[in-house]
Amino acid sequence: MLIMRFLIFLFLLLGDLASIALAGPQIELVPNTADFGIVPNKANYFWDIVVKSTGNDTLIIDSLDLICSCIKFPLGKNKFAPGDSAVVRLVYKSESFVGQRDRHPHFYTNASDRPALLAVRALGPAKIEEHRPINVKPYRIMASQFGKEIQRKFSFTIANYSEDNVPLKLLYFDNEYFDINFPPFVPPKGTVSAYIILNDKGIESEFEKSLTFEYINSLSEKKNFSIPIVRKMYKR
Repeated sequence: MLIMRFLIFLFLLLGDLASIALAGPQIELVPNTADFGIVPNKANYFWDIVVKSTGNDTLIIDSLDLICSCIKFPLGKNKFAPGDSAVVRLVYKSESFVGQRDRHPHFYTNASDRPALLAVRALGPAKIEEHRPINVKPYRIMASQFGKEIQRKFSFTIANYSEDNVPLKLLYFDNEYFDINFPPFVPPKGTVSAYIILNDKGIESEFEKSLTFEYINSLSEKKNFSIPIVRKMYKR
């Protein structure tokens, strides 16, 4: 009987703690990190971030400090009812730098005196064509149209210079203008092909997009690599 009473008390206590945790406005960013990994310089990269109101009162985003002019976060509204959310497309313009670059935009809200943080990460290689254990060619996909001839398929290769299989995982791309065929791994000392296929809207449009994929190195570390994708129309 005592055990049963204790369990009931514990259950009620946990319920009260959960209610306290959700009391008032709360903000959640999903994901709270946009890790672009290896990035070619001077290109735009994209990641969809969901802004969620997870409390039981209206969330108000009073201000947003993007920290760097290289980041855009076009938040269309600043008030969110409980349970409301919005998908915002983060834009990061890679800078001319070598090494790791971490930015943390600040979201100032009525949920806390401390701002909510969004991590934006990118790694600028000294010579991207010499990156190992994998390398991508071309590391910029120019899906442009020249003249009247229509090309839907644009390929790129991923080379593995190590003695191990390198697992691959596609993390982010926007299928508004194209679909993508992407391999699950690269064999040791091997090369695999991937490609984007423009849909009808992509054929008729100019656009700037990106894709980000993950690879696992021989130390079982997860690393990311991003590829800019640009289409221009040069019809005669």
